[in-house]
Amino acid sequence: MKLCRRFCFLLCIAGVRWSGAGADAAPTELVGTAGETVTFPLEIPAGETLDNVGWTIGTESLAIAVPGDPASVVVSNRRYRGRLRVPNAGLALHITDLRPEDAGSYTARVTTDKSEFTRLFTLRVYERLPQPMIHCNAQSCTNGLCNITLSCTIPNGGSKVTYSWSIPQPPSMTSQGSIAVISHPDLLINITCTVQNPASNSSTIASVEALCAGKHMNFEGESEKVEETQNNTLYAQVGFNPSAPRKPKRSGGNGAVNNENPMTIYATVQPQSQAAMQTDDEKMCKGNTTSPHQKEKQINCTDEMPPGTQTLPML
Repeated sequence: MKLCRRFCFLLCIAGVRWSGAGADAAPTELVGTAGETVTFPLEIPAGETLDNVGWTIGTESLAIAVPGDPASVVVSNRRYRGRLRVPNAGLALHITDLRPEDAGSYTARVTTDKSEFTRLFTLRVYERLPQPMIHCNAQSCTNGLCNITLSCTIPNGGSKVTYSWSIPQPPSMTSQGSIAVISHPDLLINITCTVQNPASNSSTIASVEALCAGKHMNFEGESEKVEETQNNTLYAQVGFNPSAPRKPKRSGGNGAVNNENPMTIYATVQPQSQAAMQTDDEKMCKGNTTSPHQKEKQINCTDEMPPGTQTLPML
């Protein structure tokens, strides 16, 4: 009870003295990490003895500290209870378990046996950055040179986060924030993405080959490869759809079911300028149907197919 009365008395006296106390021209900038501890340092003129320090945040009273062994601190703001520490000399204030809402303007009103003055602080609180993730967005290769686009991300983003990229080898790389573009003959390189805010930094190193594994790669000259496949023989089987219901076809007089067999059609695709002149018989072969009296003719037609064309048996 006596201790509480003493602090109340100090608060009343300090309120009278602080009204005429001078202040620093510019506040001291402090940066803290959420969940960790920040320290507000104080100094007094040489030859003076600290009497007490009153702390405020914005316009709200925070605490009053009195040096001793141990030092005493009375917390007047419920939000900070259990989180304030003062060293024995009383020339500092520690806030533990920082929270984003702790950011703001703090004032220390210092009273010594010979003088009174204030110290101003601005506290900014940032989250500790997690390890970033690198993603392969796109890749393409032309004339032996691969262009790879990568992106770097962190969960939940964050404020005032900057990105930087680095590669140990000397391929060409351009980057803008979280995006990087690499030009390299192959993917056998490692790349590092570093994220940083005023309170912390974190990095990830990854293999570009592993990042881009399974991604579709675009090559120039695909149309030329298609042209090289021309002049080949194409085969197609024409018949019933196995998954579709079929009505059985009965033959003439014995009542037996006759399932229609699919037929195989052969066609050789050639440029028009290279197509050979056809005889009437060849044209008849080309227009051959699957009627029973023409099956023998069809077999003869397949014997007259161009060299190198393979034939398949009737199904």
